[in-house]
Amino acid sequence: MEFSFDRSNGTQSTGPSAKAQTPPQPTQQAQSTPSDDGIDTSTITNERLRKAIEKNRARQAERNRTNPQAAEQQQYTEQASLFDKQQQQTQNDEPAPQVPPLRHRAQERAHAGTPKASTVVTRRSVARPDEAEFIPVKRTPRKVASQISYTTTSRKKSKPLDPTLVGYLVKGCWIFCVVMILRLIFANGGVTDFYSQRSMYSDRLTELDRIKKENMQLVHEIERMQTDTSFQKKLVRDNLGFIAADEFLVLFPKEKSVQ
Repeated sequence: MEFSFDRSNGTQSTGPSAKAQTPPQPTQQAQSTPSDDGIDTSTITNERLRKAIEKNRARQAERNRTNPQAAEQQQYTEQASLFDKQQQQTQNDEPAPQVPPLRHRAQERAHAGTPKASTVVTRRSVARPDEAEFIPVKRTPRKVASQISYTTTSRKKSKPLDPTLVGYLVKGCWIFCVVMILRLIFANGGVTDFYSQRSMYSDRLTELDRIKKENMQLVHEIERMQTDTSFQKKLVRDNLGFIAADEFLVLFPKEKSVQ
């Protein structure tokens, strides 16, 4: 593969100085010298050179087929290096800007205020995938909204209490606890009242059960008095005695009290 990137430089340097700098090409300008056999030696060398170029092209094409990425990367690096050389050459060829003359003090101030600029152009080559790196994100430090004031005053030591006063307080607390315990035992609604009310409550429960049973018996007797004739006769015999066949039972209503 052949690449021609230096055409601009070749066209610009066509003056007499460029002609003087270009060396002679012996392969193209050499005069043909015939050999003893009558065969031109220049044609033999040209033929050998052509065959070598064809072999190199075939090898390069085979490499590009097997690994196209490596070929593209090599071409890219060659272009980058050539571009760096051209840029450096153009920067060196540029004339220095003309600065108007200043006064002596102004020149001293300018030299003291402005830092010295580096004349060497530092340009990094194009990074490869394995040479890539990330720049950390710049973060501004947090600023405190207001000044923090710290207290420097010492704490006052508490005075110790009087031991006699502490003794009186402890005794008073114990007396209060004893009074509350006695009230819980002997007062209304206390322990003694609870047990007395408990016995009374059990007696009343037994009386309630007895009354319920009597009521159930009365209800049953009333139902028999309404429906059973034999039970009715029994009640009459028990309360009024026997009535003969020639006797009659006359029932009079109860006399009403005169109001």
